[in-house]
Amino acid sequence: MAILAPNLSAYLDRPSDPEAAVERALSQGDDLSDLLFEDARLAGYAGRRLEFCGCRFVRCAFSDFDVKRLSFSDCAFEHCDFSNLDFGGCSLVRVHFTDCRMTGASFTDASLMHARFTDTLLGYAAFAKCKLRELALLRCDLQNASFRSVKHEKLALDGCKLSRSEWIDTPLKGVDLSGCDITGILLTDGALRGAIVGADQLITLASLLGVVVK
Repeated sequence: MAILAPNLSAYLDRPSDPEAAVERALSQGDDLSDLLFEDARLAGYAGRRLEFCGCRFVRCAFSDFDVKRLSFSDCAFEHCDFSNLDFGGCSLVRVHFTDCRMTGASFTDASLMHARFTDTLLGYAAFAKCKLRELALLRCDLQNASFRSVKHEKLALDGCKLSRSEWIDTPLKGVDLSGCDITGILLTDGALRGAIVGADQLITLASLLGVVVK
């Protein structure tokens, strides 16, 4: 799968006061473009729209956003904390998350396109009624995460912990699960039809179907 990388400028401006820069963009309806945010705490924002374009975030913490139209395009996130952040209705296009904490984050009705999550904590994250297109989850912790009524196209999972995650009304046809831990995975009937699994996972899957393997 060819995930498009964020289109980032080689030269990014670093705002002297990141929090004030975000507040100003919200009040003036401006986009935040080609900026480098480092060690910033971005919290408590409310407004009609907020768009980040071509930005890089390093060791930033995000919390308590109440923005009706929140979007990130061509952005990279490294060692950031999004725990329990509500991405509801958010648009994320050409974004990379590396070694981030996103435990309990909600992606309800969000749209993710050309997105990559690597070595990221997504336990208890909620993906409900969202649209996923060209999405890769690599070595991520998705234990107890919930995928409900998700529409996806070209979804890649490798080296992920999917134990006790639930896939409700989310077919996995064509998705390769062979490199993931699927212990205790919860599925609706028929969700696994057409999925790719490894021979060593057959016993786990048999237990889901109530079959006893001697």
